[in-house]
Amino acid sequence: MDEPTSGLDARATAIVMRTVRNIVDTGKTVVCTIHQPIIDIFEAFDELFLMKRGEEIYVGPLGHNSCHLIKYFEVSPNPNLIMRNKLLIKELSVPPPSSKDLYFSTQYSQPILTQCMACLWKQHLSYWRDPAYTAVQIFFTIVVALMFGSIFWKQGSQTFRKQVQCNGFHLYNSSIIGTQNASTVQPVVVV
Repeated sequence: MDEPTSGLDARATAIVMRTVRNIVDTGKTVVCTIHQPIIDIFEAFDELFLMKRGEEIYVGPLGHNSCHLIKYFEVSPNPNLIMRNKLLIKELSVPPPSSKDLYFSTQYSQPILTQCMACLWKQHLSYWRDPAYTAVQIFFTIVVALMFGSIFWKQGSQTFRKQVQCNGFHLYNSSIIGTQNASTVQPVVVV
């Protein structure tokens, strides 16, 4: 497979790689080219053929937590570079004495009003991207309002009659709103 995870988000990539892993677990051999994988995907492979500028750098098993690959590079022909890198990592991992821990005054970067306005603007744009859908929603709302209003048009004052009408209204209301949600609202919800 040539880059099966290109253009995918993290969740879709995990699903694809889990499927590839399931195929491998059945005994079949799978060859994938992956550029700059995240560690979870990298660890999913059994063997690695690492290349740089068309030349092989490492060919062999990865091992648990890439232990074989790490051992290979630790004994590479330039130990001076490895020692300098380890020393640099050690130096950079210690914060300077004058530095302070990160502190944020609030949990969220924006106030609640700004967040609400952003969500409302997003919904505004999503509705007006599809004017036909919005027109159907407005028409449907008017029709349902007229139907519900006609239920109580010129009603008397008898209590029993009002109870029956209210029960019918609630049953009718739940069936209409449920049907509307199932048929028109759910396919258009913007995520």
